[in-house]
Amino acid sequence: SSSKLGRYTIQREDVDQRIEGIVDNYNVLLDDCLKLNQYKKAEELLNEMKSKGMKPNPLSYNIVISTYIGADKIDEARRIFQEMISENVQPDIITFNHMIDGYLKANKFKDLEDIYLEMLSYGFEPDIVTYNSMIDGYMIDGYMKLKHLKKSEELFQEMISEGIQPDVVTYTSIFDGYIKANEINKATKIFEEMKSKGIKLTVQDYNTMINGYAKSNQLTKVDQILNEMKENRIEPDRFTYNTLIDCYLKLGFLHNVKILYQEMKLKDIQPDRVTYNSMINGYIKSNNMKVSEELFEEMKLKGPKPNAVTYTSMIDGYMKLKHLKKSEELFQEMISEGIQPVRSTYTCMIDGFMKVREVERAEEYLKEMVSKGIKLNDLAYSVLLSGYGSMGLEEKSQKIYQKMISQEIEPDIETYNVMIDNHIKLNLMEKSIEIFDSMKGKGITPDVRTYTSLIHGYLKKKDIKSATKVYQDMIEQGIKPNIITYNSMINGFLKSDQFDKAKDILREMKSKGFEPDLLTYTSIVDGYMKANKLHKATQIFEYMKLKGIQPEVTFYTCMIDGFMKVREVERAEEYLKEMVSKGIKLNDLAYSVLLSGYGSMGLEEKSQKIYQKMISQEIEPDIETYNVMIDNHIKLNLMEKSIEIFDSMKGKGITPDVRTYTSLIHGYLKKKDIKSATKVYQDMIEQGIKPNIITYNSMINGFLKSDQFDKAKDILREMKSKGFEPDLLTYTSIVDGYMKANKLQKPLKFLNI
Repeated sequence: SSSKLGRYTIQREDVDQRIEGIVDNYNVLLDDCLKLNQYKKAEELLNEMKSKGMKPNPLSYNIVISTYIGADKIDEARRIFQEMISENVQPDIITFNHMIDGYLKANKFKDLEDIYLEMLSYGFEPDIVTYNSMIDGYMIDGYMKLKHLKKSEELFQEMISEGIQPDVVTYTSIFDGYIKANEINKATKIFEEMKSKGIKLTVQDYNTMINGYAKSNQLTKVDQILNEMKENRIEPDRFTYNTLIDCYLKLGFLHNVKILYQEMKLKDIQPDRVTYNSMINGYIKSNNMKVSEELFEEMKLKGPKPNAVTYTSMIDGYMKLKHLKKSEELFQEMISEGIQPVRSTYTCMIDGFMKVREVERAEEYLKEMVSKGIKLNDLAYSVLLSGYGSMGLEEKSQKIYQKMISQEIEPDIETYNVMIDNHIKLNLMEKSIEIFDSMKGKGITPDVRTYTSLIHGYLKKKDIKSATKVYQDMIEQGIKPNIITYNSMINGFLKSDQFDKAKDILREMKSKGFEPDLLTYTSIVDGYMKANKLHKATQIFEYMKLKGIQPEVTFYTCMIDGFMKVREVERAEEYLKEMVSKGIKLNDLAYSVLLSGYGSMGLEEKSQKIYQKMISQEIEPDIETYNVMIDNHIKLNLMEKSIEIFDSMKGKGITPDVRTYTSLIHGYLKKKDIKSATKVYQDMIEQGIKPNIITYNSMINGFLKSDQFDKAKDILREMKSKGFEPDLLTYTSIVDGYMKANKLQKPLKFLNI
């Protein structure tokens, strides 16, 4: 009896060993199937094992679960996990680590917490793999959600307190996460800790640190990291060069970019699409279209071939220069090359035509985009809202907003920022604050752009106190100013003649690691020029060049404008010659400044030459240029010529703005042609364009000079009813009008209506 039992036990063990061996064979088959993405076949194998009485083991299920996780199929992985439990196959720590990894990749943080508790209930303690997965997952999401960043930090401290030493994966995850979250100081601390622990740093680690310092404009730190790489004999790779090129382009250090690009080629590191696209986009943003064109042609000749991103950048560049014909040619070339325009391409075309007030052409591209089944995203809606808003087309703007809501696209921070910007452009600061409050009421946290826009809006009104309060609120909310915030404040303070405050902000900006960029210097020069401190502006110009920052068209335009306004034509033309000699092409703003300058001095011949040169360079006059030409001819009492220009502008599809109509009203009132001035005003209202304080002041002044006191009173009433309070110019016009009419007791009575 005992011998029979012993024999059975041996046979049972033998059978179990053979079954175990067969299960192992099935596991190999499972692995092979899944490597070929044969998911259905793999599950059939699992069922076949069970039907033959061979129970799959934890490894069998782990193979399937891990493959589904790797393919981002979290729901399928969860189903297999639940099947494993129902079949009474106990998961192991590897199973739980796979599921934790999957939930993190899918951003399913509630499910993650549940599976973690389930793991603990099975008696498994988190290991290094568990901690690394969770730290990495929370860090990836941490740059968007502060609580997840804190969770990563807590896990990091927990693993150390549990006696689990962080490894290279742990440090890399937390280090990379801090960089993405712009926590540069924390990233630096981890980076130094990695070195002190003897962790061998790779070129990728150095690249991450360079990227972090580059994003925060800490060039000195970037140089230190590069020197450290040289000392450790770690050669920069393509990513290093791409990061540095992108950084220097954003700062306007074009000379550095050129050196890096040449260095890449000398080291036989071939530029890829990222390199070319970054450089093309960067040079466009630095207003150096010529270099972008050369790089674009180089791509077409030598490769890699331009893609949708490349074409979209080039189209955007030409649109910014108002080269509409060239933009449309590239759009067609893109299609002929078999590259389909994407949503961002259409958005660029719509944005470009909106900015030159060619609403019909913009709407044609909008229709084409929709007909191709390309859905508008929040950016496309923001562009339309911005376009209609900038032209005062409030009705169309409201329709687009309602369509956006009907498609269940909740306005995001970008859309709210556009709406705030639109109302600031229309000098409706109170409405901007209403939108700001509404946004916060819906749980959307204002970002640095929101606060920067409000600061800009208040500074535009020269309301220093309110601008400063918004800045303080921003700091209290833990939102760090960026280079745009500082530039906006410097520019605003300078325009309000607050030179000391501007200097304080410049000092603070530098103390926070931000180096003055081209826009900073442009604002400073513009401020000095407007204050007639021409010598100071010239000194800044020379200092900037010594720092290696190359002036571009906007900077030269500031210098030209400044000297034109003090009637120093020769000095202005010297800067014009220097700009042209450096191959910098004049844009529409530069031409407008020259036309305005020559026009204000009655230099009609020079004005005509500049206009003809502009046309010969295929730069279509935009609304700003047309407004300058209309103003110039009104100053010369050539009202008929102004009307010709107005009609020509409308004939080219450019929608007149409030300044256009205000200029024509002023021109007619200057001639005491009340009937024509009133007709232009009525046309303006019919077109949906709202008068501003300048329109009302111009009409009050004009009517009073024509002894039309009742009409002036009517306009003052309307002005007040629209929320505009009389300003210094209003009072001056009223007092002057009554003084000239010998009605010395009437001004106060007039105002008290």
